[in-house]
Amino acid sequence: MDMPQQWWERNDIGYRQNRLFSGNQDLRELAESSGTPAYAYNAARINQNLTSLSDALAKEKIQFKIFYALKANRYLPLVTSLKLSGHCGADVCSPGELSLARQAGFHENEITYTGTSISDEDIECLKRHPGWCSG
Repeated sequence: MDMPQQWWERNDIGYRQNRLFSGNQDLRELAESSGTPAYAYNAARINQNLTSLSDALAKEKIQFKIFYALKANRYLPLVTSLKLSGHCGADVCSPGELSLARQAGFHENEITYTGTSISDEDIECLKRHPGWCSG
């Protein structure tokens, strides 16, 4: 017997035959195979949300650029998926995040840098990348 539908369930996340799924991933199987804590990302859902946000802003004729702050989550497969979506750039706050953004495929003109109290070493690294986005 299936559990009653919860308020947060949608087509891409919810219970099926008393098992919690995100997309087609059985989250119990994921936790058992990888250990816990385990984190699951649904690239299709993330892309859908980026598309919805982009469409809503464009509909209102708002000029915009969306940048994902790598400090929120630096998981390379997630960052790469964001790059492949084509809906956002990357906001970085350190040379390490810059390197990660470049590794994920972001070009310099798709990257913004937000930083305070930058060290001399960081400044020297950033000077080697002159093609930053300008707001």
